[in-house]
Amino acid sequence: MRITYLKRIAISSLAVVLLGRGLGQAPTERNDVFLQRVGAVGLNDQSIVDGIAMLSGEAGLAVSVEYPLGATISGPAPPLRTFNAKVGPGTVSETLDRLCAIDPTFVWTRDGNMVNILPRSLASDPRYLLNRKIEELTFREVREADNAVIEIANQLPGAREQIAILATGTS
Repeated sequence: MRITYLKRIAISSLAVVLLGRGLGQAPTERNDVFLQRVGAVGLNDQSIVDGIAMLSGEAGLAVSVEYPLGATISGPAPPLRTFNAKVGPGTVSETLDRLCAIDPTFVWTRDGNMVNILPRSLASDPRYLLNRKIEELTFREVREADNAVIEIANQLPGAREQIAILATGTS
């Protein structure tokens, strides 16, 4: 089956989130990027994901985004809503709150120095892949990040999920 580009990106954020967990150190208040003050973010017929990308560029924020998926793997993903709005200035956290208030499709969560943007409908769903708990995680002969993601998914309880991975940069 052919996976659309948007679905690949949406599902591939799983790799970023799973592998990003634990990579960032717990910030101290003094160097907490989420308390950093930033300028206004303007949306001109743009999605809040565009606004978060602008915020990331200004604040040096590590971001992962998971987009809503279509009803089936071959179904189209819902289009992102676009807005004309101005948010801020304020702290990074305040700006993220205000952007997510503009489009209630999304919510943000914090993991160390990283922000995860995901569909609000998934944030507290215990069936959601990233909300499942693994009692003990073991890896055997895993040398690549994409193989690690598949290994993690295989060890999760509950229904199996389809996963696509997009990697950028060098290893």
